[in-house]
Amino acid sequence: MSTQTQSPEGSPPLQAVPADFTPFETRSRFVQLCGPMYEKVFEDGTMGLGLLLEEKHLNQLDVPHGGILLLLADNAMGRALTHQSNWTKQYLTLALNSQFISLAKPGDFIYAKPIIHRIGKRIAFIDCDIFAGEKKVFHASGTFALTEKTP
Repeated sequence: MSTQTQSPEGSPPLQAVPADFTPFETRSRFVQLCGPMYEKVFEDGTMGLGLLLEEKHLNQLDVPHGGILLLLADNAMGRALTHQSNWTKQYLTLALNSQFISLAKPGDFIYAKPIIHRIGKRIAFIDCDIFAGEKKVFHASGTFALTEKTP
């Protein structure tokens, strides 16, 4: 069952959240402000995130702001690393490189699919692609510092 979200009057209709994505719970006030986000474990065991592109995510040209794509990719990569460690470690972004490939449309459900390349004792290397449907719209490469999770 997918979740249908109402769009503000005059805004493009929002797509439904796919049934295999569930609400993403976070303590980050910034992510809460930009969300809601949804999470999914993909067939390969990697965890990813998605969100519905709303009016609040658009820039002055009425296309998704690059910052929302960076936010989604950064959080998806961190979430994928945390999931891979069975929730025992925290990850801090050291570097994030990005490429804007194509445009998603307001109302689209976009999702981030991380690809973990290497997790070392202190550093992890990971890529992330963001899709609108089957169309790749964004790519990021990240380097993350690993730290022990504190209570």
